[in-house]
Amino acid sequence: MLKAPRIPPPEHIAALLINDLADVPDDVILVLDDYHCIHNREVHTLLELLVEHLPPQLHLVLISRSNPPLPIVRWLAKGYLTELRGSDLRFTLEETESFLTRMLGSEAARETAGALDERTEGWIAVLRLAALSLRGTSDHASFLQHLDSYAARSISSYLVGEILAQQAPAVQEVLERTSILEQFCPELCAAVIGSDISHEQVQATLDWLERANLFLVPLDKRQRWYRFHHLFQGLLQQRLQTHCSQEELATLHLRARTWYARQGLIEEAIRHALLAGDASRATQLVEAQFFQAFEQEQLALVEHWLRLLPEQQIQRCPLLLTATAWISQARGELKELPRLLTAADQLLANDDRDTSDALDPPFRLLHGLMETLWSLYYFFTGQAQESLECARSALVWIPPGEEHMISHATWY
Repeated sequence: MLKAPRIPPPEHIAALLINDLADVPDDVILVLDDYHCIHNREVHTLLELLVEHLPPQLHLVLISRSNPPLPIVRWLAKGYLTELRGSDLRFTLEETESFLTRMLGSEAARETAGALDERTEGWIAVLRLAALSLRGTSDHASFLQHLDSYAARSISSYLVGEILAQQAPAVQEVLERTSILEQFCPELCAAVIGSDISHEQVQATLDWLERANLFLVPLDKRQRWYRFHHLFQGLLQQRLQTHCSQEELATLHLRARTWYARQGLIEEAIRHALLAGDASRATQLVEAQFFQAFEQEQLALVEHWLRLLPEQQIQRCPLLLTATAWISQARGELKELPRLLTAADQLLANDDRDTSDALDPPFRLLHGLMETLWSLYYFFTGQAQESLECARSALVWIPPGEEHMISHATWY
């Protein structure tokens, strides 16, 4: 259903999902992490319906840094929901000492537990940073004295600096430069770093980081994909921005864009092109993929790509205006077609491409699709002769062998 040209309403998806889950024989725990990143109202509606009709063997764990726009109070009143807030997740002094004993040994734990508990307020991620820093120094008292001179909000930055200072320069480079990536594999890291480093060398570094427990989260043991702990990633990105110019950061993002595009991972490629400040390259990615997506009726995917692009880029591109018109007609919004297609026509009329370029298959496909959409518009607004003329024009433009697009024009 999610791959259909038009995604069904959340109510339909929820009904099918709930019925399927009701047939699962065993208990299932579904964990949705980083829910604060969800801003789509339809996703919230789907989740609300799922919770209201949750099969007894399904248990939902929702992790978010802020309150999601869901009826939490009602669920609490009905007994559907158990909350764990920040105060519940902080270590007590006893838990802090137990944790440090495992990391550092009992003597060091006794020396440092009280001071670290007070300075970190039981924040586990920062305690891990502190423990990793303490493992690399023998003078615990001096370390705690330095730590005490930092404001609470700066402790994590200080600790990351302490940890990185203990690493070789090559390791620091891998960590900082790959922090621009939400997830990564050795090949992608090597492509982004861009120096004379192989993915085997990167893999060896990542293996060591994983064994050293340096905030590296393995995502797929078989394919060797990872991500950083979010706190650690954010602090690495801060360091990267202080060590690199805007031009160097843009270069890293463009390398990521190139790698993702070669793998066919278009959304990630678009995001990195935009982060590099290169909206034109992001636009070119969508243009290059559009006709394949059209042939496969992947309307929802194209619509998602277009939402990632700045609106001004779409308004400057006849192909993307035509793609928007295709989406509009699929949603039954025919009144949008004349405006979008007229704007695309004007852009093409002002295009200074030479005659040979105008005969290229992509150019002919674009004209064929535009004429087909005009034919559709005239057909459904009762202008039969105009519809027929545009359909015939489309068939002249569409190159031979493009059976999918030909079938649309032939229908009209």
